[in-house]
Amino acid sequence: MDTEQMAKRINVTLSDPYHADLQRWAETRGEPLATFATYLLKLAIDEARRAGEIPPEPVPEKTTGKTTKSKGRSTKR
Repeated sequence: MDTEQMAKRINVTLSDPYHADLQRWAETRGEPLATFATYLLKLAIDEARRAGEIPPEPVPEKTTGKTTKSKGRSTKR
């Protein structure tokens, strides 16, 4: 994982009954809808990780910092 983390935005579409339930649930907890939805998504993702449903992040390849010529272009390795 990167050492610097940035928040990302996504759009989620819910049918009216689910939106109404989520809104009431957030209100009973005294939280804004978006904050509570974020909390629920994090819980679901954590559970999916524990259950092995999310594959691990790929390990980035190490670079040597050397450059090579390839078809007239210089590329870093």
